[in-house]
Order: sequence, then C-alpha cells, then structure tokens
Amino acid sequence: MRAILSLLGLLVSLGVHAAPLYESDFASRPDGPADLPDWSLSGGDFHLRDGWLCVASDRDNPVAVLPVKQDGDVTFRARVRGAIHCHWTALLARRVYRLEVNNQFVHVALLRKVGNEWRQVASAPGYRRYAASAEQFELRLVVHGDRVMGFVDTRKVVEYRDPDPVPVDGEYALLGGWGTRVAWRDISVSDEPDEREWPRERLPEARGAELVEVTQVRGLSDEQPPVNVYTDGQTGGVRIAVRSRLPRPGALRLRFRLLDVHQRLRAQQVQRVALQPGEERQLTAAFRAPARGCFKVSLDAARDGEPWGWVEDLGSFVVVAPELETRPRDADSLFGSHMDGIHLQWHLRIGRKLGVQWARCHDMMQWTWWDRVQPDSRDQWRWYDEAQRTVDELGFRTSGEFLWVPGWAQRPGAPADPRTYPPADLRDFARYVYETVSHYKGSIHHWEVWNEPHFSGFFSGTPEQYADLLRVAYREAKRADPACTVIGGGGVNLLAMDWIRQMLQAAGGQNMDAISIHYLDPSTAAAGLRELRAMLSAVGFRGPIWNTEECVESSSFLDQCRRDYAEPEAPYHFRNACYELVRVYMENLAGGVQRVFYYDLADPWRMKTFAKPRVFEPTRLTGSLWDEGSMLKPVAAAHAALALAIDGMVFRRRMRQGAREGFVFAAPDGRRAAAVIYATYPTFSQRKRLTLALPPGKRPERLQVMDFMGNVTPVGAEAGSLQLTLSREPVYLLYRGDSAERLLVRIVQQAG
Repeated sequence: MRAILSLLGLLVSLGVHAAPLYESDFASRPDGPADLPDWSLSGGDFHLRDGWLCVASDRDNPVAVLPVKQDGDVTFRARVRGAIHCHWTALLARRVYRLEVNNQFVHVALLRKVGNEWRQVASAPGYRRYAASAEQFELRLVVHGDRVMGFVDTRKVVEYRDPDPVPVDGEYALLGGWGTRVAWRDISVSDEPDEREWPRERLPEARGAELVEVTQVRGLSDEQPPVNVYTDGQTGGVRIAVRSRLPRPGALRLRFRLLDVHQRLRAQQVQRVALQPGEERQLTAAFRAPARGCFKVSLDAARDGEPWGWVEDLGSFVVVAPELETRPRDADSLFGSHMDGIHLQWHLRIGRKLGVQWARCHDMMQWTWWDRVQPDSRDQWRWYDEAQRTVDELGFRTSGEFLWVPGWAQRPGAPADPRTYPPADLRDFARYVYETVSHYKGSIHHWEVWNEPHFSGFFSGTPEQYADLLRVAYREAKRADPACTVIGGGGVNLLAMDWIRQMLQAAGGQNMDAISIHYLDPSTAAAGLRELRAMLSAVGFRGPIWNTEECVESSSFLDQCRRDYAEPEAPYHFRNACYELVRVYMENLAGGVQRVFYYDLADPWRMKTFAKPRVFEPTRLTGSLWDEGSMLKPVAAAHAALALAIDGMVFRRRMRQGAREGFVFAAPDGRRAAAVIYATYPTFSQRKRLTLALPPGKRPERLQVMDFMGNVTPVGAEAGSLQLTLSREPVYLLYRGDSAERLLVRIVQQAG
C-alpha cells in the first residue's frame, strides 16, 4: 500500500494529466523576442529563453492570451517562475475566473468577474506552504460543472460553487501586476477536469469516543504549566480524566499507545476500568523514553470481547540530549528564538533544552520597546530588571529591540497607526536609545533597530526616514555602550529589495554593525543573499547577517488536530516539517547568515488554560514549535537534534552532487566536525541506499551517525564502510579527532 501511495504521489508531482486541447511548445522555439503569432501579448516585454515565456513589466499589467476556446469543463495549468518576487500573478479561465497568488496580501485568491468588477470568492493564506519550491511551481485552475477550484502544485487551496451562468467564448490568459518579472512554461488547456491532489493518509475514525470522553489532558509534571521535555531514559506521558458514555454501569478496556514521529508503535499499556454512567476517572499513562524524539500517546477504548476503537490522540512529549541544557553559555551560538515574558522562566528552561541560547526582545519579551520604557511621558522610565535578570541567570544572550513610538512622542495627525510613524522629534528617540542601552548594558549588548520597517504594519515612514532612525540609534547606542552591536534592517524581507536598496543608499554602511533579515525562503535564499551582499558591499558594509525570524509551518502531531493537512507528501506534514527545518537552516547558514532565531517558542495557551487539546475547524498549520495541549511538535525535537549536531561550530563547506546536498561544519580547534546530508528528491518517500568507504588510517569508533531526532549510532571499530540511506530525511555524521573536517568531506563526496 505504501508503494502504491508513493507511486501516486510521484505521478501527481510529475503532472500526469489528460491529453490537452492546447500545450505550449516554447522549448522548440529560438530564444529572443516572443514571436508567437497565435498568441495575443500586451502590457509588457515578452521574450523566450530556455523554453520559458518571460515577461517584464513596470507600469502595465501584462496579459498573454492563449489561442484556445473551451466553454465546458476545463483544466488550465501553467508552471510559473519568479512569482514570489512580484505583486501578483494569475491564471484567467473562461474570462471570468482568476486564480491569483498575491505577495502583498500573502494569499491565494479565486476571483469571479461580475460586470466590470472582480470579486474575491475564495481565498487561502499563503501559497508557499503548498509549493515544492516558492521560486517555481504549478498553478492549476479547474472548472467542473459549477465548481471552480484552484491548485498550487498538488494541493487544492481554494474552491467556489458558482450560482451564475458563465459567458460563452471565454478566453484563457496569463496575467500579472505592475512590476512583473515572471516566466511561464508547461501551459496547457484540457477538457478533462483534473482534481487530483497529494494522496492523503487514512486517519482513524473516533469509534471509541462512543464509549468514553476525554475531559482533561495534562503532562506528568505537577508544575504548571507542565514541562513535557525529558532527557534520555526519563519517564514521560500524560495524566487524563475520562468520563463514561455508557448508558449503564460497565467495564471498559483502555489502551494507551506510544507512537513515534514515523507513527510506529513503541510501547503500549492496557488499563481496565469499571464506570458508572457519566462517572469521571483520573488515569495516568507513563512511558520510559524509548529513544530521543517526539512521541505521542493515543487512546483506544473497547468493551470486553470487542475490537478496539480509537478515541483521540492525547498529547505528546519530547526527549532530547541532556547536554543541551548544560552546555556552557556561548556568545557564538547559531540558535536563537522568541520566548515569552509570560511564564518566562518556564519558556526559557524549555528553550535551553531545545538548544536555544539567544532570546530576542520582540512580541513576547517587550521590555526594551519605547512604548514600554517610556509609556506615558518624556520623563517617566520603566525598567524590567527582574525579567532581564532571569534571562541572564538561565544563560541566555539577549537581542534587544527599539520599537514603537509611545503616544506622547507621536507625530500628530498620523493617518494610520501612529506608533508606526517616525516620532515628532528624533531627539526624544535619541534619548530613549541612550538611556535604554545605558541601563541594560550589563546584560544586553546587541540592539536591533525596529522590526520589519519595510512593512507598513510596523513602520509607515519611508526608507530614508528609517535610515534617519538607524543613524540616530547607532550614534546614541555607541555613546552609551561603545562595545555594543547595532543591528540595522530590522528583519527586512529579501522580497523587498527596492526598499533595502533605498534604505542603504540613504544610511550608508557606517551606521550598523550587522543587518537582520526575516523569513528566508530556502528556494530563493542563495540568489537573495547574493543580491543583498552586493548591495551591502556597494555601501561599504561587510558585517554579519542575522535572521531574527525564521520558521517552518507544520501540522499538529495529533490526528484529530490535522484532518485538513494529512498528506504524507506535503512539506507541512509534521514529520516532513522536521526535514524542512534542517533545509531552511542549512540555506541560511551556507548563505552566510551568522545566527537564526526561530519564531516562535511562545506557548499559544499561555494566556489561558484549556482542559485538553483544542480542535479547530478547519484544522490549522502554524510555525510555532508548540502543538495543542502545551506540548511540543516533532519539529521541536528536530531543532534540538540540529543544535546538538552543529552548535559550537562554524559552516565550512557545501557540496552538491545531483540531488544530494552536504554541509560540513567544524569546531574552531579543528578536532570536531559535523556533516549534514539529505537529498532534494521530488517526493519524501524516495530513498537510495548508500555504501560509503571510510578513509583508511582513521579510527571509525570516533565516527557517529545521528538521525534527525537526535539518536546517535556509533560506527563499529571493525567496519570498513558506512551504510546510509539518502532521502529528504537529514542524516548527521559526527567525528571527533584530528583532521575531522577533511575526513567528513571525503565521506560526503562519495554520497552521490
């Protein structure tokens, strides 16, 4: 069955579909101006290159009309490259339906034309979560009867049932907004509606819920909130309350199953309970950690002599290496995150267990913001020394942030959120920066100037006005603490290159020690970072780049909480997201990013206590490391494993061969190194078995293999070769000894 699903996933990913009424043949035409006599091209500069129809447009909406008519059921598909850099890009079908990916509003939208007006009839947040690559993906617009559906790659993301008749002789077209720089290929129109998607897992039906209701779930710890992170050999699990749904007194068997991230059974226990109708009973399911990773506890119920019925997944716990929490404080650590001022010590302790050593004062630790430091008047100061002392005592480095304009300092008559406009008097901002850096200089030595100033939700000024803020902040921070680091950019997104260019031209390279970016997409990371470096060099800046917000979206680990995201071939599947996390970090670090802060590690239940994991309709994807129930997702265990493998080292070398990606990190003394290996195969199920020869003269007992959950396997002393499986699942090779980096490079070079 697994092989059949893999084959289906591969066929879908390859775009197998019915014979088309039209199919583009750009690859057979010469490069140059687009000489396509059957097409109608307007609003841009169209040309052919390497089999792509490319279009550039600055002040027009480019339109490429297809030479085909089809009024019945239809599938209109096209592969688009570069849409991530444009305002919006769309397919037009039957003249009245538009499937649009929009970067300004960060959504996929289906629009219906009524008269001369385009009306949005369906939308979904984002689109990069569904695409195999944000740089290049397929858009598919399907009309089947009165149903209109939009797909990104192999995921249906929007659907609309049209109650109105559609005009005949409708046209098909490729559309773009102002500032378009996109390319199209593999364009086709078929009269067969193709509604195929990724195959879905068959999730269990809650038959056992007819017998018993779970009313409360919590971890084993009496601490509130409980800490559901354990180390090797410790005992984890859940405590629950169940209520009988039986109509009369009776006995039930309750089975607790412990499942790992591959959903393999690792342990189970059965408890027998006699319950009166409506009676509630407290139960505990405790399991000694079978390995490192993330494990969930699932509950089944049955009457005597009857088959088991699934009730629900109760919760999860994470098992990590004990040395992550006890590692010495390291100012050069690669790993930061966003912890919360609510339950601060609890959040920080969990952060240390997951390998985090830096904390950013942003949404959750707000005590360096201007509207917190001087909330009510020019001469009022409020300090949060106890909170900052907690951060220091638990061994974290802090990245402070200058953000928001308090009411008394705001510019009068600001048309939008006045906190986001430059202050009425920059001298007030200068005083705030100087006093804040002076007060915290015993603890905080790194200061980020604003947050995402390219986005009007945080900064409504111009790039030049941000440059003025940066100049003042740099001057005053250095006056208060000459040794501090001032971080410019505020986490600018590399899709806003024009904004960055204007800001750098105004600010120059002398008013910051580092620059920060946010949400680097792995498919565009290399090109984006090269362009950023070129712009920085042009103004004489050669300092480090930080990424102060990064994440991967993932589904819940709990089956009832992921019913709308149950595709095992999707990057957001809870297991695949672990792989994507490693890929994202590798693209950051190999691209020259010095430090990455995960967004976020703030428990979404921190404001309120809930009795048990919530189930939303529809179910959700989030970038948080937290799952429902104050418990962690598998991606949190993957973060801990990555930190265990490479923290304390520096990136040294990237090696590509075919689909194989290899990244080598080495400790400063050269006697410890790690290699991260994975493949960029088109499906998550594709695997290749490798036999790698160990270099002669080296001690194989010093070589270890670690999986993406942090489980370490030593290589036997008699072994002359190493067996590895190459897939999208990352593998870590760890070596201690002389010439560690050189040895791992030689091993990775074999992994073709």
